[in-house]
Amino acid sequence: NINNTVKNRQNKGKKGEDCVAQQLQLLDPTEYKVFNNLLFLLKGDNTTFQIDHLVVSRTGIYVIETKNYGGIVTQNENDNWKQTWYHADYKFYSPAKQNESHIKSMMYLLFTKNRNLFKSIIVFPNNTTLKVQDYTSVCKVKNLCQTIENNQLHIMSYNDVEKICDKIQELNIYSRKNMKIHRKRVEKLYG
Repeated sequence: NINNTVKNRQNKGKKGEDCVAQQLQLLDPTEYKVFNNLLFLLKGDNTTFQIDHLVVSRTGIYVIETKNYGGIVTQNENDNWKQTWYHADYKFYSPAKQNESHIKSMMYLLFTKNRNLFKSIIVFPNNTTLKVQDYTSVCKVKNLCQTIENNQLHIMSYNDVEKICDKIQELNIYSRKNMKIHRKRVEKLYG
């Protein structure tokens, strides 16, 4: 049943996101502001986009995409990556490209052209074997906080961080109803 397949995929994704949210709680809350499961509306074309996790600090805005895929994950040259699981291959859209589109949308919403404020991180479960080039930060859950904390250069003030956090809270339209509408639109577009 296709509905069960979609529900199973959503449950698996939710478990991965919960695991990452738990890991992000280890960050120092005086330095890192953590947001989980955000939904935003692009008013220009009336579409929505969902971000698994955002971390805002003086070292930047971390846009985190969680992929709860086990087995071996390989990055391809094109827009698809590959998961090898029990001798079967499954293609999925590049999470790096997916996250880059999230960053561009956030730049638009926050009225900034400064791409350097944003850092992309793709997170996989600890038991995943990653065969990827590191043109974007790709890590396992256990290395997530260290990946963020490795950035030491302060590029924003505490005041900047506060303003951005206020704007994120103001723009976040997450609700069960809005999420359901968003998922239906995504399923219709991408299957």
